[in-house]
Amino acid sequence: MNIVDYFTIWRRILKRKPIGFSIDITHSCTLSCQTCYMKWYQGLPELTAKDWKKVISSYHENHRYYGAWTGGEPLLRAGDIKKLIHLFKWNWIATNGTLELPHWDNVSFLVSIDGNEEIHNKQRGECWSNIVRHIRDDCFIIYDITQLNKDEKTITETVQFWHKRCRGIIFGFYTPAKQDTSGLLLSSEERKAAVGIIKGLKNRYGGFIINSIRQLQLCCHTPWGDDCPAGNCIVGLDAQGKLKKPCVMGPEVDCSLCGCAVPQFMYLVKSLDIRAILSSMRILSR
Repeated sequence: MNIVDYFTIWRRILKRKPIGFSIDITHSCTLSCQTCYMKWYQGLPELTAKDWKKVISSYHENHRYYGAWTGGEPLLRAGDIKKLIHLFKWNWIATNGTLELPHWDNVSFLVSIDGNEEIHNKQRGECWSNIVRHIRDDCFIIYDITQLNKDEKTITETVQFWHKRCRGIIFGFYTPAKQDTSGLLLSSEERKAAVGIIKGLKNRYGGFIINSIRQLQLCCHTPWGDDCPAGNCIVGLDAQGKLKKPCVMGPEVDCSLCGCAVPQFMYLVKSLDIRAILSSMRILSR
């Protein structure tokens, strides 16, 4: 990405036009995580790499500044992704870290971590040691805060452990389905308490925590709907190449309880928030 690309992306966000894709390359996974929204949509056939190329290429290149590859576990189809990443200027792979990470030039790996070893294994299954072995110092950690990992001890130990082991950590909050019965959802006040913990850690660890505090504060009380920046600017495609609405999480998501960091982040970029812009430049480069 160069300065012209960043300026174009900002203009397209401002005009609510697409800038990138989120692609459910597969339903399959190596784990069975409690927070995974893919469970809402499993069971249908998946497109081949050749079919995906046709679908993606049908969109204008201005829609294709980045591609976010998700699942399931997208690295189960690493060979197909490798054939397709050239269609985007930048790529993110959202992985659970249980498989070896390829070395690709125009890709950042976002690895889901749910807390310290005890809490992570409780929420995702016994996989911690395997993930630690695979994560490199050029990766980012994604931490979705739930009832299981909201406490100060777990958040602090996670930041301490991964500091110096990866490029940074990005926090968000569990976003439920409309008929959620998981017991993982945090109230607005509980989200605010977690932001307070992260604020203290950011004073110590600085830019290692990618989020701005303003972004996380917005996650505590901002319901989204038709005006969601992510819904407007990210083309979400399911495993059959069909458009997902209202956002990449699909029709079952409860937008009124959204805790996703992405729309808040894009809202701040749109508003020319300097911290958000600098963060975006960091996660769109090596």
